[in-house]
Amino acid sequence: MWWKRPPLVTTTGSVLFPGTLPPPLATLDGLSSGGVTVTPLSGPTDDVHWVAAARHAEWGDAQIICLRDPPTPPDSLFDQDPRLSSAERATAKRGSATVSVRMERSPGNDALRSRKHLLRFLGAIGGRDAVASIDHTSGGVWSPAALADELAHDTDLDVLSLLTIHSVTSANGSP
Repeated sequence: MWWKRPPLVTTTGSVLFPGTLPPPLATLDGLSSGGVTVTPLSGPTDDVHWVAAARHAEWGDAQIICLRDPPTPPDSLFDQDPRLSSAERATAKRGSATVSVRMERSPGNDALRSRKHLLRFLGAIGGRDAVASIDHTSGGVWSPAALADELAHDTDLDVLSLLTIHSVTSANGSP
């Protein structure tokens, strides 16, 4: 099965927080309460606020990065995601402070399980303060409620969450 093959790319995602001031690493209390061991790797530089290594016994290893000037997700990313309600789109667009996660597939896990681990890291980072999480590989946006629902069970991620399908039409609405 194709999803059981080794990954071709690193899996990445971001957590969006309201406002422009990113959270300090020490305030991300969902990491420690979720059983994640965090080791700071770098303090402030011209490019980053901070970088840390994260490890969880089941989820694997990840690098957590808080960039100084992260790219702002385009509104179209939120507008075209069919899983978001109008209210969730508006809330997600308020997020301009970003914390990103980078991880390789956990040994012995297929793509569905590994992507679930990425979502677990995103959920732990976002805690109660995130306005949205983005899975960069699929281009999918997770509202806090949808992410909490997905993380409430231990089954692998649904295969439909591995990708996002966008519809393209002409200016008059025809295909």
